Amino acid sequence: MSEREMGGSIDAPEAEPLYFPVSTTKLVVMTLCTLGLYQVYWFYKNWSMIRKRDASDIWPFWRAVFSIFFCASLFQDIQASAEKRGVPGFSAGGMAAGWIIMTLTWKLPDPFWILTNLAVLFMIPAQRVINDLNRAAAPAHEGNAGFGGWNIFGVVVGGLLFAMSIVGAFIPEAPAIAP
Repeated sequence: MSEREMGGSIDAPEAEPLYFPVSTTKLVVMTLCTLGLYQVYWFYKNWSMIRKRDASDIWPFWRAVFSIFFCASLFQDIQASAEKRGVPGFSAGGMAAGWIIMTLTWKLPDPFWILTNLAVLFMIPAQRVINDLNRAAAPAHEGNAGFGGWNIFGVVVGGLLFAMSIVGAFIPEAPAIAP
């Protein structure tokens, strides 16, 4: 009996995930240990998958670099996909507003700029919906939960920098010596 007769198809392409698959744990760890750079990568990968899926002419690189202006439209796209497919969603506008506000806290003085690291918390609901959508659309896809070589490098080096920046934010400045 051939594979086709057993219900399989030799020529059928495997279904692609709709958005960038990554576990929420990896998203948080990589975002914190890369001092937020992983968020830019996350936005880029999601916009790239939307561009490929929808055959649109968007520029994923610029949408990632200027994610503060485009995060709401990405979250709305994810939310619309969830509604279309009957997957429980999240508040796209609320999550975008929270992410933008927390991202802008980097401008605060020591130690309050540390709050900017909480921006990743507003990405978690979106990633959970993405993971649900991806499981429904492409059950055989790899969930991207593991840490590869570059990920480990980023966690070690970036983790040390992150730890030093946190400690440095709480060390009082030495008083200025008058001449």
